[in-house]
Amino acid sequence: AATLVADFEGDCTIAYYLALPSSVATVLASYIAHWLIISISMSLALIPLGKLMLWDQFNLMNIAWFKFLIFLVAINLVWATLAFVLAAYLSSIEKLGVAWCRVIFPLWFLGGFQFSWMTTYAVAPTLAYVMLFNPVIYATDGIRAVILGQDGYLPFWICLMIMIALCGIIGWWSVKALRQRLDFV
Repeated sequence: AATLVADFEGDCTIAYYLALPSSVATVLASYIAHWLIISISMSLALIPLGKLMLWDQFNLMNIAWFKFLIFLVAINLVWATLAFVLAAYLSSIEKLGVAWCRVIFPLWFLGGFQFSWMTTYAVAPTLAYVMLFNPVIYATDGIRAVILGQDGYLPFWICLMIMIALCGIIGWWSVKALRQRLDFV
């Protein structure tokens, strides 16, 4: 999102790409594909790092690899499309800090990185139900279910369906928000 906002304030190369004789969908899909490849590459690097750090405590044979790859693509696709929404609503690069404090950090903090949804439900059921409105909890519990096994986490297939639905909703929202900010030819 920061790269896009900086581009909006500076050279605005995205406006050049949108003026080319290609569809808006192709231009936006190329940005998403770029971010998707980068984020998946960084995510895949965490598996060997986790194995090195946890050695015997982390068994690679327990990972459902097919589900893992599908879910990894779904998660990173959601974050890539979410970058468009964030960039469309940030008026300047300085506002990124405000977005971090007001939106990104609360989503992350209540997104289950430190604890699963089931753990939260056991301690504070009301908070757990509120957390179900946070898309990050589905990403974290879904990836845990794939890597560590289903027990103690939200069901994988529900998490996947929510990620796919979010991708569609955020994709539609991002195109709508970008139309207001940019001139789609």
